[in-house]
Amino acid sequence: MNNECSCNRRTAVATLAGTGIALLGGVGAFAQGDAKSTRPQPGDVLVHADGPNASKPIAAADLKPGSPQVLAWAMDPSSKTVRDGSKLNQVLVIAVDPSKMSDATKANAAGSVVAYSAVCTHVGCLVEGFEKNVDRLLCPCHQSEYDPADSAKVTNGPAPTRLAALALKAGDGGTLVVAATFKGHVGIGPTS
Repeated sequence: MNNECSCNRRTAVATLAGTGIALLGGVGAFAQGDAKSTRPQPGDVLVHADGPNASKPIAAADLKPGSPQVLAWAMDPSSKTVRDGSKLNQVLVIAVDPSKMSDATKANAAGSVVAYSAVCTHVGCLVEGFEKNVDRLLCPCHQSEYDPADSAKVTNGPAPTRLAALALKAGDGGTLVVAATFKGHVGIGPTS
C-alpha cells in the first residue's frame, strides 16, 4: 500500500513537472504573440503588409507625392517579428508634397513621407482608398476623408477624429523607421 501511495505521489510530481514545462513552452509562444500585438515601437522598420513585397522593408524612395498610400506593418529589426497581431497596428504610409505639409506633419515626417494608423476612427474600417484629385486618404466604408498633409485631419465624412500619427525617420538604405509611438488615439475615436 505504501508503494501505491509513493507511486501515485511520483506520478503526481511527474505530471506537475510536465505541466510546468508545457506552460513554460506556452509562455514563449505567448511572448511572441504579445510582441506581434504590441503597437509599433521606436526603432521598428516599416514593411509592406501585403502583395509581392509583403514583409519587405519600405524605402522612402519607393513613395512619390500624389501616389496612393501603402499599407504597412512595423517589424522589430532584431527579432524580425512583424507586429501584425492586431488590426490596430496596421499603418498607412504616404508621400506628400513637403510644401503642402503643416508644421505638425513635418515634425513627424521622414522627408516627404508620413505615416498614420490605417484604422478609420469612425467604425474601424481600413483607410485604403485614395482620392487622387485632392490627395486625400479615403475610408471606403462611409467615405470619411483625411488630409495626410495636415496630420490626417478629417476633411469629410462621419469620422469623429483624425488618424493617429506615427513619427518616422530614415534608416539604413533609406528604409522607413518608427521614431516614436503613435500620437493620438488609434482605432474608433471618441465622438466629442
